[in-house]
Amino acid sequence: MGAASDPYNALEKELQITRGALRLMLSYHFGVGMSTKSALIARDAELLSEIGVGMPTWTAFSITTANDALARLLEPRASSSRDRFEAMEKLAARGVTHAFVYTKPQAAGQLRQLGFYEIARVEGRLAFLENRRGAFDGYLSALAREKKPGRCAAVVMNANPFTLGHRYLLETAARENDWVHCFVVSEDASLVPFDVRMALVQEGAADLPNVLVHPSGDYIISAATFPSYFLKGDEDTAAVHAALDAAVFARIAHALDVTVRYVGEEPYSRTTAIYNDALCAGLPREGVEVRVVPR
Repeated sequence: MGAASDPYNALEKELQITRGALRLMLSYHFGVGMSTKSALIARDAELLSEIGVGMPTWTAFSITTANDALARLLEPRASSSRDRFEAMEKLAARGVTHAFVYTKPQAAGQLRQLGFYEIARVEGRLAFLENRRGAFDGYLSALAREKKPGRCAAVVMNANPFTLGHRYLLETAARENDWVHCFVVSEDASLVPFDVRMALVQEGAADLPNVLVHPSGDYIISAATFPSYFLKGDEDTAAVHAALDAAVFARIAHALDVTVRYVGEEPYSRTTAIYNDALCAGLPREGVEVRVVPR
């Protein structure tokens, strides 16, 4: 929640719409990712903690600067940076311990001094950090154990549901490479739940012995790295989020020795087309070819 508008806006304290939505997520066993500039999120720490018992739960804070005086000038209606950091502490005390931060690249140094760790950045636009030391490196190390010899490719799919088009993309990648790492988007924000989508892809690729199917986790097309994928915003925001996701994926590709990423041509979804453009622009600079497969 929070890709298009802040779930803790000025009306939330009185109307409690976000709080009601969280109660529904708890009752229907949905996980949740929250992106906000407001310290009001701490009010719902207990609810988020209860959701987190059975489902993935994380928070993301947008922090322009750690300097409160400057923050008041730049964001007069937002919570102070100090209040946002205190909200993170209150959430952590309730067990919601994984927090992501978006900030301007020039403010990233201040946040590193406060105990945040940079994952990736879009130069001149955005830096992406988290509060867990070594979390992303641990994710990369776990993936590296799946490294295979020869020419390795990657495919990322939501598979909502798994279609003949997804199958064709996997067949093409499997035919042209020794190994294919297929990541199924873990974010449970689609009509078909993640566990069902994962099973569909595994069954759909069962006869392709060189295709390895993985959950994407928090770092590939997640509500943290690419929230515009799930809740459509303006094109400029989507382009920045897409470039961030591409920068994160470049590090994942290096961990697996992936040298080519396969994507399906997308003439209908503008957000997916923006994402493909970001991959084509960013990944070749990191030594990863992007292969766009026509429909």
